[in-house]
Amino acid sequence: MGGVVVRGQSPMARPRNLILVPHLQAWRTWRNLLQRELAEQAHVSPTTVVRAEAGVAVTPLTAQKLARVLKVAVLQLREEPPPAEVRYLDRRSKQSGRPGTDVPKPDWPDGPHKPDDKK
Repeated sequence: MGGVVVRGQSPMARPRNLILVPHLQAWRTWRNLLQRELAEQAHVSPTTVVRAEAGVAVTPLTAQKLARVLKVAVLQLREEPPPAEVRYLDRRSKQSGRPGTDVPKPDWPDGPHKPDDKK
């Protein structure tokens, strides 16, 4: 036989204590993480992160895993957005080692450098 069955409900229909984390995306962005990176570091599926950011409730364990990676309390993911200070870092300007992601700044003050015709 299986586990305890609540009267009128199958074992699969038992209610769970799920948590909404409405500030997850704001904290993830503030920490400069991609959804995939957060999922990998928290050991959850990328779909879990996408769904949680879309307003689907997660289990307490999942909320703890996400909060640990973001270095915040679960309560902050539920009730407190990140500080208003700007922490956004343009990912394209970081030294990532991926081709085409590092854009050099021009070294001319007034426009494109033109080669000297005079030698």
